[in-house]
Amino acid sequence: MAASVTVQATLGFPEQVKDHYPAVIVVHTLAGYRDVNEGYVAAELRKVGFATLTYDSFAARGTTGVALQGSPGYLAIGVADA
Repeated sequence: MAASVTVQATLGFPEQVKDHYPAVIVVHTLAGYRDVNEGYVAAELRKVGFATLTYDSFAARGTTGVALQGSPGYLAIGVADA
């Protein structure tokens, strides 16, 4: 069994207040979370009414996507975190 990991995430909402929002989990690339990539996508989604959740799997593990590239275990980690 793998060790437990706490992944910090940011939950964002559109400016227009509602009781319910459709939601999207923005999964990062092998580069890890970047404001110019995933942050930008999340901001654009919020502008059109979606709540967004962003996170960085690699920061939580103290590693990078480069270190995990080609690892057969990366997909399982990414899916579990999402």
